Amino acid sequence: MDPRPVGLVVAMSVAACAPRVARVVSEAGPPAGEVGDYAPAIRSEAMWRLLAARPGTEHIARSEVVKVIVDRSDGEVYFMESKRWPVHFFFAQRFLNKPGRRVENQAVFNLRQYQAEDRRFVLATITHVLDADRWVFDLFAGDRLSLAATADAFRRTRERVFFGGALAYRPVPLHHERDVEQARALMPVVTTDELYGKIRYQPSELGDAYGNPGFFINAQLSSGSVTSARGDEIPEQILYYTYEGGRGFERLSRSSRAGGAVILEDAVVEELRRDLAVIHRAFTDDYPDGVSGHAVDVEFLVRRAAPRIVIVQARPFDVTWSADRIWRDEDGDPVAP
Repeated sequence: MDPRPVGLVVAMSVAACAPRVARVVSEAGPPAGEVGDYAPAIRSEAMWRLLAARPGTEHIARSEVVKVIVDRSDGEVYFMESKRWPVHFFFAQRFLNKPGRRVENQAVFNLRQYQAEDRRFVLATITHVLDADRWVFDLFAGDRLSLAATADAFRRTRERVFFGGALAYRPVPLHHERDVEQARALMPVVTTDELYGKIRYQPSELGDAYGNPGFFINAQLSSGSVTSARGDEIPEQILYYTYEGGRGFERLSRSSRAGGAVILEDAVVEELRRDLAVIHRAFTDDYPDGVSGHAVDVEFLVRRAAPRIVIVQARPFDVTWSADRIWRDEDGDPVAP
């Protein structure tokens, strides 16, 4: 057998496995024809401006964001060029897939890197809220990382940014909101209510809701009905999104019985979102996701005077789909939560 073709194949395989190298963003500017991918630290406002994205459809007005990956396997922190890399997975897949430290396909990555305590990565976002001049570190709403591990990632991030003394953690995951006082003992904290107050959400169109589709809310005045509406009636419909980097809602329609007025005020929608998340967890023993098919149908009332949400009943059910629509990993096996 001629050994030369074998040697050629081996050489090609080695070259194909070589990890791609991320380009570091420089304040001096990239070489001609090149664009940077990340910075290991943010030591100046100039570097923040080079990395930050300010999407025109961001769910909170006048904010800038930088996506952050903390690699717990080696302690490295990647501040991503977030106009170029708005989603953590695509950066990790391209640059952090290393020998002995494989980055999973997207379905498995989203499950493991947002839900497993022994995960490799902490996937976070730093937001600069411009009107309030606040710097905020937060996780995805469906993230299950412990507060202790979150505090460690917060510390690693804070020591690498020029605004570290002003950086605060915003508890977005449900269990972090619940244990906010424990969070305060571990790191500086600012809650969503403290940060945004009465700022109204804008209609959102940020992209795919990775791993957590959120809630669909129908509401109607007591003179009408959601489930037995007449053919010419429309309820107030609200779609509550929980994205990889934040959350928000938009009103798809307003009630035909309310004369154009809003039935559920923003604060009520936020309170209802928290209630629905607790109910879903209680009935299904998991967080809302796009894999298990577990869902809960909830009926509620809202008392208008001294507003109060009253849960009437809740019924769990499973959503099913045909085999050709099942979420599968790269080996063709169904992805299970």
